[in-house]
Amino acid sequence: MRSPFDGRVGFSRLRSNSPFLQSLFSGADGFVLAPWDHQTMFQDVVGTIAANAPGHPVGRGGNHVGNEYHAVRSVNDDYRPTIARHPGSGLRQNLNGTADFSGFTFGGSGSGSNTLEVNSTTAPDGTLTAARATFSAANQVFTHALNLPSGDYTGSLWIKGVAGKTIRCRLSGGGEFTHSFNGSWEQISASISGVVPTSFNISTWAGSTARVVEIWHPQHEAGTAITPYQKRVDRYDVTETGQRDIWYLSDDQIDDELTVTLPDLGSDATEFWADEGGVTINGAQTIGAGNRALPGSARLYAYGIIDRAFSALETARLQQYLEMKSGAGS
Repeated sequence: MRSPFDGRVGFSRLRSNSPFLQSLFSGADGFVLAPWDHQTMFQDVVGTIAANAPGHPVGRGGNHVGNEYHAVRSVNDDYRPTIARHPGSGLRQNLNGTADFSGFTFGGSGSGSNTLEVNSTTAPDGTLTAARATFSAANQVFTHALNLPSGDYTGSLWIKGVAGKTIRCRLSGGGEFTHSFNGSWEQISASISGVVPTSFNISTWAGSTARVVEIWHPQHEAGTAITPYQKRVDRYDVTETGQRDIWYLSDDQIDDELTVTLPDLGSDATEFWADEGGVTINGAQTIGAGNRALPGSARLYAYGIIDRAFSALETARLQQYLEMKSGAGS
């Protein structure tokens, strides 16, 4: 018996967990890449190391609809797309390490004496998930650098300190303000318009008197309104309570694209994909035998190619399906 990873047979024993796509491809020849189907995603070309978590490089993407083809990128980590996810509500959070504040650093003269205790105090929702930042002196800062273009931005943070004490804040990335604590948890925020943001921080500058500050759920985002908090580990892993995960392949748009080897699919083939630009469905395509590069999109949510045309109803249903898989239909 041949191995399920033997040559072109690849993933012929796998079956799609998407009945709609399975019905489209019934009796037809073609290929579907589905980043949400972790059974078909592998870090290596031969298909032995699973790519099933955000940040895993993808060297092989199997066929979601069970035919014999797979897409590969047979080079090192620097030249492979990366599996990633974001909430169905979209990508808004600009800060990294927002749960454990790992994207933040202390600065200022003598900043080595400052401390951060993660998951050390009770948050506004009653969970032990808030952090405690202790500043050793005046003129210290706890900061997250920002590298964003000019625009409108809002920064927000849940914060708690001794009543009457003060802390200096730069949340929007622009102007600073001094906040006076009332002894309870408060969500504070600030916005800027038409400005290049530089950093998100709290500090003991400008005569601030607080030295121990409890902090939770930092967020920096485009626009002038506070939206629901998104937990961001890094650019590959962003989640939001109450929102489904949208999986995709993150591509550097230089040399990360996968390539699938196909037979002659004829002159009435249909190629489709969903990416950050929306949904594309191209019919009446002539697809000869050989290698075909998948779109080198920054975020590729799905890709497919089939040896037949779609009816108007099938096209409309496929449009809706791809919008759902890319978050546009959330």
